[in-house]
Amino acid sequence: MEQFDCSKGTVREALKSLEVQGLVSIKTGPNGGAVLERVPYEKASELLRNYLHFEQPSGPEIYALRTLIEPEIAALVERCATPPQTFEERMAP
Repeated sequence: MEQFDCSKGTVREALKSLEVQGLVSIKTGPNGGAVLERVPYEKASELLRNYLHFEQPSGPEIYALRTLIEPEIAALVERCATPPQTFEERMAP
């Protein structure tokens, strides 16, 4: 509330909107609160397309976005990549 200079109701409304979109889950109780959810590729792609369409970021803003996203993508690719095969392994029936 302090960071965005808004009321508690506004924060609740924003969190509810994020929950409906599947970006956070809200847990009630003593240890409750908002928890970030894993966002599927399709949803992330849709959100990024919307952002780029409506915001029309500048070159430096796009570069800043790339510096955040590219290391994450590289880490995902590394986990999915298979080790390179030797020549003998490729030629085996």
